[in-house]
Amino acid sequence: MKRELITENIVRQAIHQSKPLIISENAIITPAAQDLIREHRLTVQRAGLVSSAKTEIPNQPRFEKRWGEALFSNKKVIALGADHGGFPVKEMLKDFIISLGFEIADYGTDSVERTDYPIYAAAVARAVQKGDAFRGIIIDGAGIGSAITANKFKGIRAATVWDSLSAKNCRAHNDANVLSLGGLLLGVDPIKEIVRIFLTEEYEGGRHQERLDLISRFEEELFKT
Repeated sequence: MKRELITENIVRQAIHQSKPLIISENAIITPAAQDLIREHRLTVQRAGLVSSAKTEIPNQPRFEKRWGEALFSNKKVIALGADHGGFPVKEMLKDFIISLGFEIADYGTDSVERTDYPIYAAAVARAVQKGDAFRGIIIDGAGIGSAITANKFKGIRAATVWDSLSAKNCRAHNDANVLSLGGLLLGVDPIKEIVRIFLTEEYEGGRHQERLDLISRFEEELFKT
């Protein structure tokens, strides 16, 4: 079925008419259109189309660009996942992440068909937990639910990040290994800067390690796997 594509021009028409933007449930909103919606605080209403949700957690990602054992041994793989709300941002980020020197293991979703964010957050968290990925990035509408899901996995430190300062903090102080983003709340440039910092900022250690050790002790007491 053909998906509705919401572009800047469509958003501008709604703004000019001072009307809510009514779109289909499975519409694709381009990142530029999302920026315009946020800038003008435009109300977006999705039609009530509901499709069957996927339930199986994907464990066989689609690898982007070149993939090989040497790359894997250097832990340069980023596990990437998103639900339908984060799908456009996930696709936009791929080339940017690769330009930073990383490879992509894409755990889905593969369209804007309605689905459930815990599926993809769990897949990314599991990949990082098993050592199949250097770090993970998950994207849903607000970035909160996916972080909650990922943090159910032992050894995962998932952070919902809103700006460059919190991105730096989550890496330098918390050694976060999974980044959770709100694809419907952040603009293209802020998202790219957050991702750049998350993938390149070093963990400071020192006094911060004492806090992480406490977290690890709680995990040992409360988590079985």
